[in-house]
Amino acid sequence: MANDPRRRLDDRIRDWNVSVEEIHETKGSLIAFGHRGLSSVVLKLIKRPGEERRSGEVLEAFGAKGTVGVYDHGGGALLLEPLFPGNPLSELVPAGCDDEASEILAEVVKVTSPAEPPRGCPSVETWGAAFERYRRSGDRQIPADLVEQAHVLYMRFEHLAGRRAFGALIALI
Repeated sequence: MANDPRRRLDDRIRDWNVSVEEIHETKGSLIAFGHRGLSSVVLKLIKRPGEERRSGEVLEAFGAKGTVGVYDHGGGALLLEPLFPGNPLSELVPAGCDDEASEILAEVVKVTSPAEPPRGCPSVETWGAAFERYRRSGDRQIPADLVEQAHVLYMRFEHLAGRRAFGALIALI
């Protein structure tokens, strides 16, 4: 079965000569921690088809400036450098540190500026226009006030981080 995520992961482990120490599974990914030669690596395999499978080429465009370094990628799999300690910003929000999390994210966005985004990545304008398109669509799956809050945050980050860097980073999300 060519689409079986575990088989695809095993193929990449073999192809990229990774010695795996542990594997974690999320809803959308298989993540293997291990070594290739003397280097620690993380092998992330995206389970389902979709835009996230292009994240390797997007990360490659950043050249490890403000992002994790990518050693290799293809077919929805990424061979990455590990990040330590790797504390998620999402832990700051429940602790009441929204502003601190926003400032950290904005600083990361400022240093992330690829030479050229990969072909097919939406522009900042395209992403920004999606808020208005959603409002006009009549779709009410997302409450209008939440859409408005997201639009305000989007504009804030675009302003803090700069248009080009923000556009490249948003392609990763």
